[in-house]
Formats: sequence, structure tokens, C-alpha cells
Amino acid sequence: MKYKKRYLVNIRTKIIHDTLNIKPRCKVNMMKQDNALFCDTLQEALEYPNKITPKTSKCPFCFAI
Repeated sequence: MKYKKRYLVNIRTKIIHDTLNIKPRCKVNMMKQDNALFCDTLQEALEYPNKITPKTSKCPFCFAI
């Protein structure tokens, strides 16, 4: 999958991935394109689907410290 922007949200699982730090355990390559939402900023991704009821979380693999 080609990455269009920095952050990728799997809208089915509600997991946010950092496209600059994808790890094999993220399994992004198994994501259907229909489930991919690209965001410019982490804040935008964290607010999916909206600011009032965000439902996303960061991937523990590509956001690991």
C-alpha cells in the first residue's frame, strides 16, 4: 500500500499507524484499501470520526517509544 499522508487510520479497527515508522507487526499490508483513511496530522487521526466522540488509538508497534 502506498502511503499518501503521515498517519493512517484503519477505520475498521480504529487503530492509527505512523507511516514513517511502520513495523511488520502492524500488519498494514493486510488492510483493505476501503478501510484506509489518511490524515495529515496525528490530532486529526485521534479525532476520528469526530472531536466529540473520538474512537481511535495509537498502534502499539509503530508508536512504541
